[in-house]
Amino acid sequence: MRRSVAALRDSPLQNCPLAEAVAHLVGECRDAGILTEVQISGTPRSLSPQAELTLYRTIQRGLR
Repeated sequence: MRRSVAALRDSPLQNCPLAEAVAHLVGECRDAGILTEVQISGTPRSLSPQAELTLYRTIQRGLR
């Protein structure tokens, strides 16, 4: 439980853009043997840090 709470507190987007963080999540899933693929297209938009973190957490939840 402590690890889960700590993981939620850490901001994975502090040191990299959203697309890079999502690609990292997908790589972790692949490393765990889960068939995953990510395709990002279009022009990146500037989002608030809260919106980016919400998107990241939504994707994270969907992959686990």
